[in-house]
Amino acid sequence: MDKNKLLHGQALSMQWVVFALQKIIADVESGGGITNQLLDYAKTADGKDGLKPLALGCTYVANFILPFTIELALKSLILKEGKNPNNIHDLIDLYNELSDSIKLELHIDYLNQLKDGGNFITESLRELFERNRKDFANWRYLDNPTSLSSDTIKMQIAISSLLKICNL
Repeated sequence: MDKNKLLHGQALSMQWVVFALQKIIADVESGGGITNQLLDYAKTADGKDGLKPLALGCTYVANFILPFTIELALKSLILKEGKNPNNIHDLIDLYNELSDSIKLELHIDYLNQLKDGGNFITESLRELFERNRKDFANWRYLDNPTSLSSDTIKMQIAISSLLKICNL
């Protein structure tokens, strides 16, 4: 299989995993009716309600998967441009491997999606990647949990822009 298509498919499937995790979190926050039904009212090992630990776990996993999904999509775009991406996880270093024309397309699409979603944030995609450049490793190892940030909505929008440009 074409490595570009493989990375694109992986990024797309991981994006849907994050969507599912976010829906579970939202359901738990509103009482957990759907989640309880899906999980057959599962309890923790000590017999307690498992919804709050589940939501916490979903939050952790979503924050871990989001930057990895962006990494996969960036690598797919780099391959699409005929280059081999480096074996790195740093989002800004991967972003910097893209051509200026692709960066411009991504930036425009990202800002348009932010605006269409009612957000009036003018932060560039580059700034988002700079701030979250090492999130994959940081969320994975949790060496300094108090320093972690979560840009869930903007990261999802960035993934959508990346996947859209990959498909063009």
